[in-house]
Amino acid sequence: MPQSIPEPIFGETHTVDTFFDAAMQLLDHHDYELVNGKIEIVALKPRLYSRIGVRLVASLVTFVDEHDLGTVLGARFPYPLTEDNARVTTASFIGKSRAPHLENSHLFSPDIAIRTIPPNERARATHDWIALFLNAGTQQVWAVYPDDSIIDVWERINDHTLTVATLRRGDTLTCEALLPGFAL
Repeated sequence: MPQSIPEPIFGETHTVDTFFDAAMQLLDHHDYELVNGKIEIVALKPRLYSRIGVRLVASLVTFVDEHDLGTVLGARFPYPLTEDNARVTTASFIGKSRAPHLENSHLFSPDIAIRTIPPNERARATHDWIALFLNAGTQQVWAVYPDDSIIDVWERINDHTLTVATLRRGDTLTCEALLPGFAL
């Protein structure tokens, strides 16, 4: 007799702990995030977004592995950023020096968080996502807008200052502080 798949209770408020407990019980093909205490299904993105994500991951993996810099993760892993937010990326990088310290951390973020932004996403939702990662300790966020051929590179300079650099087709994406020599 087939088992019924436990469904998360979408109307209830969750913490990172209860979210991960619920997510571990799911046996479906959806990706989930915890957004301000509520479990949400991550929207599917068009094929173009997946292809761009795969290319970014492939470029990063090749470079990071060749230079033994750390770990690159693809999509599907929800980072526990705050007690009520666990958010996914298209790709991410965790530097080798930080990796051992994260194993016992309850909340953590990658050094670089990358996300392809769908055209129908509200600007406020994108900015909230970027702010969550930067406030959780992510050093750079790459927001990729495939339809516009733009990458916004967000970086926290100090507690009060954020910078954003907009790269267009023909520009070179680098990250000397975390990925010395990387260029895409």
